[in-house]
This record gives sequence, C-alpha cells and structure tokens, in this order.
Amino acid sequence: MKNTLITFFFLGLWSQATSQVNKFTVSLEYSPNFSSITNPLRGYVIEQEGSFRFANNLFLKGGYKLTNNLYATGAIGIMGTREFVTADFQDQLEYEKLESNRFHSYVVTPIGFTYYLGSFFISPEIGVGWNVGSRGKNLWYTTDGNEIENEYKDEHGIHHINETSYPLLFSFGNEIRMKSYALVLGAKAYYDLNTLSERDYQTGHSYGFGLLAGVRF
Repeated sequence: MKNTLITFFFLGLWSQATSQVNKFTVSLEYSPNFSSITNPLRGYVIEQEGSFRFANNLFLKGGYKLTNNLYATGAIGIMGTREFVTADFQDQLEYEKLESNRFHSYVVTPIGFTYYLGSFFISPEIGVGWNVGSRGKNLWYTTDGNEIENEYKDEHGIHHINETSYPLLFSFGNEIRMKSYALVLGAKAYYDLNTLSERDYQTGHSYGFGLLAGVRF
C-alpha cells in the first residue's frame, strides 16, 4: 500500500512537471527588412534620405502559454537599422560630394504576447535595445571626377548615435505545424520610440518592415 501511494505521488509530480513544460515554447525568427528613418535631416550641406535600405533582424524568442490562444513572450536578438546620408560640399573642398551608407546594430530584449486564431497569429512587443556597433561605407566624389570608397567603424561616436533604443515591434503570419515543430511565415515591422541621434536637431526615428521566417518548438 505504501509503495502504491509513493508511486501515485511521483506520477502526480511527473504529470504536473510535464504539463508545465508543455506550456513553454522556443522559436528562432529571422526578418530581412527594409529600414529607413522618419523626418530625415535637410541641412545646408548634409542631408538624410528617407529611402529604404536592406537590413536584418534575428531573435531567439520564448513563450509561456497563458490560455489556449494566448502566450506571453520574451526575446533577445540583434536588430539592424540603416540610414543613407549625402553631403554636398559645393566645390568648397577637394571633394564635391559624399554618399554614406550607415549601419547600426542593437542588442534588443522585447517582451509582449502572441495571440492565435487557429494557425494565424499576431504578436505585438515593446523592447529596450543597446547600440553595440555603428559602421559606414562612404563613396567620395572628388572635384577632378574621381570616386574614392572607404569603410569605417564609428568607435568614437562621431555620429552621436543614441546608445539606447526603445523599439515597438509587430509581427503577424501563419504557422505550418508539423509533429514536433512549426514553421513560421509572416511579416514583421518595428518603430523606434527613441531618436536615432542624440543631437537635438536630428529628430528622426528608425523604422522598418519586411518578411518573417522561423521555426517554433
């Protein structure tokens, strides 16, 4: 009798532990996107263009089942943003014009939820991010008609990029469910609540949108 009670006790613990484990999900999501900036700077020499440039986002995302259709989520990943800057020196220097592609990378930790309608889902999130690197590719046009290319890392903060990002993220799509995992296909967008630059006169915010692909376990 004693052995039977012990057996039922451990079976109960095992059942409880298994049900808790089944409430957790883990997914890996990749989003190639088109990134731009709002309110691009229009200065006498330097201008930011509002055109879209290709960037990448990659997130490891965990979920906890609250109800049949609702999951609380938390994630960590890399968010990339871009800006395109031109400078017209108007023949004042040996360089006539500069075109600069600038890349900014952030480690981001968003939280939110995912709601399912069958296999269709929506997932709003808000996060905080830290700038872990900015770099650029420059194309210089000289007054004598030559072109010079160079690449650099902004290690000394010459562009005064804000160290902190507060992105709003929204994704939606469909899951193709297999036996032990699900393929995730959809779209993802983001908007940074913080300005890209810490300069008062540069008030643009990074934003972007693109496809979403991943796998959920």
